[in-house]
Amino acid sequence: MKEFFNEEIEIITPCFCAGADQAVAEIRAPSIRGELRWWFRALGGGKKEEQEIFGGIAGEDGKSSALVVRVADVRPADSIIKKLPTKENRQDDDPYYLLHFAKASGEGVRYQKDGFFSPGTQFRLKIFMRRSIAAETMFQRAFDVFLRFGAIGLRSNRACGAFYAPSKMETFDAFSDWVKTLPENIQIAWLTSHEKPKFCSNWNGAFRAEAKILKSIRKNGYSAGEGGNMPSPLGRSQPRQGSAVRLRPVQLKEGILPVVLYVPDVLGEECRDPDFKISGIEIGADELQSA
Repeated sequence: MKEFFNEEIEIITPCFCAGADQAVAEIRAPSIRGELRWWFRALGGGKKEEQEIFGGIAGEDGKSSALVVRVADVRPADSIIKKLPTKENRQDDDPYYLLHFAKASGEGVRYQKDGFFSPGTQFRLKIFMRRSIAAETMFQRAFDVFLRFGAIGLRSNRACGAFYAPSKMETFDAFSDWVKTLPENIQIAWLTSHEKPKFCSNWNGAFRAEAKILKSIRKNGYSAGEGGNMPSPLGRSQPRQGSAVRLRPVQLKEGILPVVLYVPDVLGEECRDPDFKISGIEIGADELQSA
């Protein structure tokens, strides 16, 4: 097998990931594979290329995956969060705005200290290729996006479970230049203050900023409604439609940058809105701007 990637990964925000026991946090290779596959599709990867890389069944033919994902040496953070925010002690800009469903899920089993990984948790991610693939360039591009914008676990669309590779950490200028190379079907914007990127020093500040971004989007008329069933770029409950809006804190050398992404290609027609834009939205005295 050919080694494709072998690096340390560090979690930026609380990560609610688990296996069979929902009360015990566990970083699993299938979660990594699923996120990689999602980005491969979002970037325009076709079914044939997807099957070649990730495996699957097409008609009567099946194909094994060329991709091998392994997770090793998980090291929980020394500074473990002993108590996450709750509804009782929340403030208007409290991180609980984004954490509520993580707490409510499974009667709160994930919200206990063993049910999530704290920011600063590290693990080694190893990726191998069993064979050469024709779509290697396309996969590499998806992997680059995954390293910057990937997240795993519950509420990963709402800033939870974000991570980065410390050895690949870059400056804001390098990051914004890279963003310009991405397809136009992916909208990306970040929080700015006086037209300069607004960095946060820790996960708590990043969550507060991301919560303000989501509130501002909803106040601009984009909401799934009280019952969660109104078609919207934010998704809907019934029938189930995942959100095309992803809140993602990105770790850069200057600090954590609150970023929001919009990937309309993952939406059904009913939830699409040709007028929806994430750049230019005002968040109090701040604003969302893109490269």
